[in-house]
Amino acid sequence: MEEKIYNRQVTKLSLSCRVVDEQQIERHYTNQNLNELYMFEGYNDKEKPTLNLPKDRLLAEIFLKFKDYVENYHEHDSLLENKAEEELNEEERKQAWLEYYKRRRRENRR
Repeated sequence: MEEKIYNRQVTKLSLSCRVVDEQQIERHYTNQNLNELYMFEGYNDKEKPTLNLPKDRLLAEIFLKFKDYVENYHEHDSLLENKAEEELNEEERKQAWLEYYKRRRRENRR
């Protein structure tokens, strides 16, 4: 299910990068589409592909330890990029923490 959701999210993200501002796009899913999210079609032992171990040492160790349970994985470094132009300056960071604590207090009162 997670793989299908991930693939849809990547498709939506690429589509949103191409859509003109303020253009509304409606999505309608059928029950069949939603049911497909919960279907799992695993491999039998003969057709299960051999995984290439990831660069991350800890993740590679986990895959080796639980190799019978890992069907597939996808590394997507571009989602983890640190963009300097998107970082908050000191004043923005203080303001963000202030808003966080205010919201947290409001939610605790409920």
